[in-house]
Amino acid sequence: SSWYGGALYGQWQVWRPSEHTGLFVTGRTELYFENVPKQGETKATPIFWGDSKYVGSGTIGLDLRPLDKLSFQLEFRRDQAQAPLFFKSGAPKDAKGGYLPTARDQNILVAGATAWF
Repeated sequence: SSWYGGALYGQWQVWRPSEHTGLFVTGRTELYFENVPKQGETKATPIFWGDSKYVGSGTIGLDLRPLDKLSFQLEFRRDQAQAPLFFKSGAPKDAKGGYLPTARDQNILVAGATAWF
């Protein structure tokens, strides 16, 4: 088995009232592929994503830094896969009571704050 992938990241400062404060727009995209070899009816065990040949995501966010060493972030992320890897509301359960993935995509909205010293 083998895998390969790539990512692009970017950050743009759209407002800069001082050297350590401002507003940033951020972006990120990632894409990973997995090759699972097969010989006749025998298939190797996937390394990462089960039966999905690819997994990718895209993110766009805002990062507000009103003070030196204080950051508030808001981020929207979209994940996609070739096969179901994600969970939607009402997902069925397996025999052990765990939820089964039924969705090939998902959207996530995250808000956070970070302080450092």
